[in-house]
Amino acid sequence: PASLVLIAPALGFGPLWIEKLPPGDPIPFLHHGESREIPIHRRFFEQMAKLDVESVPPPIPVVAIMGDRDESVPIEGVRRAWAGWEASGGLVAGSRLVEIAGGDHGLVDHVGRIADEIVAADAMRGASRLTADTDRG
Repeated sequence: PASLVLIAPALGFGPLWIEKLPPGDPIPFLHHGESREIPIHRRFFEQMAKLDVESVPPPIPVVAIMGDRDESVPIEGVRRAWAGWEASGGLVAGSRLVEIAGGDHGLVDHVGRIADEIVAADAMRGASRLTADTDRG
């Protein structure tokens, strides 16, 4: 199966963000890719806070790449979600949480490391496909 690579995943942040939202609608929000604020409607955050994406791990190998100084998504929430996935026994072999020391939410200073992790995830997928083909053959 293909691997899922999550970069700065928004795990464990929903209710926390609702508490921190400033008044008004729309809310100016920093878009890291464009390096500018964009307006996002309050309803988006309210709907995101209601989603339950953390109770069950993905059914395929997952690599989560997270900066330990992420100012948008606290790493503690990601660690807590990951620990729950590990405790459930539902993480697929090869899944891993990659914490980048000093990395912020944009992770722009760590593009090479992210690329290496994506290549490694793809190589693992190829190796598992080769093993499956060998087992059948």
